Formats: sequence, C-alpha cells, structure tokens
Amino acid sequence: MPYPLQTLFRIGLFLGLTVGTWLATAPADSTSSMGFDDKLAHLLAFVALAICLDFSFPDSPGGFWRWKGPALMAYGFLIELIQYQLPTRSFSLADFVADVLGLLIYVWLLLPIARRTPLLRRRWESP
Repeated sequence: MPYPLQTLFRIGLFLGLTVGTWLATAPADSTSSMGFDDKLAHLLAFVALAICLDFSFPDSPGGFWRWKGPALMAYGFLIELIQYQLPTRSFSLADFVADVLGLLIYVWLLLPIARRTPLLRRRWESP
C-alpha cells in the first residue's frame, strides 16, 4: 500500500522533469544562463527532483544511490549533452556539478531531517 503522499510526489516528479527539460532546452539569451544564480537554480532543482523521486518510489531496494541518484545524474548529464547541440545553449560541467551537489545536499542534509519529520517518516516505517 502506498504511503499517503506518494501520488503527490509522483506528480511533482513528472512536473519537475517536464518543466526542467523545457527550461533547459528553450532558447535563452546569453546573460540568463551565466553566474551564481544559474548554479543555485540547478542545485535547488536537483534537490527537488531528488525529493520527488525518492518519495515516489519508497520501496526501491538499495536506497537512493542504487538507481535513483545515478538516474538523476544521467538526466542532468543528458540535459548538458542536449544543450551542447542547441545553438543558444552550451555544455557546462559546472551546471552538472551543481546538479550533483543538489543530490548530495538531499542525501546528507535533508534526508536525515525527513526521517525525523512525523508526516514523512511513514515512508520508512514497516506496514
């Protein structure tokens, strides 16, 4: 039986991937994709994607790094490869590093907090 918020997290995951892919492939001017704000946006987007993915499939064996983390890293790298092919975008290793940092922040900082939050900790409780 799914825990109560599982459907909400799956909707969030779908929307996050859809909007993220659209934003990453839409034409952009040269000033909007440079600097600290862009890296912070990458970091926060991947924190949100990690939360949604992890809570969408709570019963997956092996924890976050078995397939969820690698899948999100592959998504981030794929986005950079796609941007490399677009005339108004470019490949950025710094963007990919920001994506991975977002995943690490989720696992090392936010996940331990979530495990202690009453509404969310049901995800780890046995039926």
